[in-house]
Amino acid sequence: QFQRRKHPEQNARRQRNRQRKQQHPAIQCEVARGQQAFGNQMLEQYQTQRKAMRDGLLQVPGVHAYDLKAAFYAWVRYDAPLSSVDMMKYLYERGLNIRPGTEFGSMGEKHLRFTFAPSAATISEGLKIFRSAMAELKVSR
Repeated sequence: QFQRRKHPEQNARRQRNRQRKQQHPAIQCEVARGQQAFGNQMLEQYQTQRKAMRDGLLQVPGVHAYDLKAAFYAWVRYDAPLSSVDMMKYLYERGLNIRPGTEFGSMGEKHLRFTFAPSAATISEGLKIFRSAMAELKVSR
């Protein structure tokens, strides 16, 4: 009867594979813990940024910010004598990049979309520009 002889390298490879399979659950657990920690860190960061955006928008005269519950965008209604596209251009000239509400449909007139994905410091700078622009347009509470 003919028996196939196994190469010594095959035996070593099989041994390594068995060891990997034994380590696999432990490695998976560590990876999951690392991902969860990262996810928790990101969630805390977004909550800080969301709070910075919400608190800042409440200080701007002539602005109503809707609840910031989802994603990382703020949908804002403003009282100023400019269309949302003109308001976007006006703010862009002052260093603030936002999106006009009309990009999301005709019901978006007099609305702007802000993102709070940047850092809280960047959000604060942007809100100063927005507050200043609204004052220039003489918008009051």
